[in-house]
Amino acid sequence: MSFYHDFSFYYDQIFPVQPQTISCLKELFIPNSRVLDIGCGAGGYAIALSKLGYRLDAIDFDEKMIELAKKKHSSVHFETKDMLEMEAFEWYQGIYCIGNTLVHLSSLAQIRLALANVFDALQSGGQFVLQIINYDRVLDSFVDHLPTIKANDFELIRNYEYTQGKILFNTILKTPEGIFENAVPLVPIRQYELFQMMTEIGFKEVRSYGTFASGPFDIEHSMMLVMKGKKA
Repeated sequence: MSFYHDFSFYYDQIFPVQPQTISCLKELFIPNSRVLDIGCGAGGYAIALSKLGYRLDAIDFDEKMIELAKKKHSSVHFETKDMLEMEAFEWYQGIYCIGNTLVHLSSLAQIRLALANVFDALQSGGQFVLQIINYDRVLDSFVDHLPTIKANDFELIRNYEYTQGKILFNTILKTPEGIFENAVPLVPIRQYELFQMMTEIGFKEVRSYGTFASGPFDIEHSMMLVMKGKKA
């Protein structure tokens, strides 16, 4: 996660909070309920939901991100924690894991374990929202890069390299302070694999979408995959 440590100062500019995503979460989660953000980054979404009355816990593997989030003086409980080490049992009425966080784990087995942890942490009737890149499109079309993100004082170049069943996410962040380069291995899980894992774990009403606004998932063209599931 050193890549995110390097660009933590620019995180909110690179990945600003999207109103459409907030609207999606509001529609699913019971007002004022207890919610968990897995892979919270600099805390933007957790803070936005907290301001709407939700009681937020938020975890991230990167200490620098959590340090940055805590400085924003919100009522969110931020904690440095690995999603594989969650010990919560029926604590939350809503959980979300967005921003392509899940595929930063090292194997399909770890992804399954993380999803099982989410299921255990949900109360009966609780909702789960997951969002990653559409890796069916990436793998089938041999996509070798994501669009470059540019602003007045930075440029983020994002390239993919295929190696030993994984994708090496090569990044170059150009800033006035210098150039930061990094490579992070990702597990390119397909939609059907996630659907199978979630249903086998016990999630009900598992659905796949191509946008947070519940647009249809197109395996060939959707840029992202959003999945929603419920604990009965």
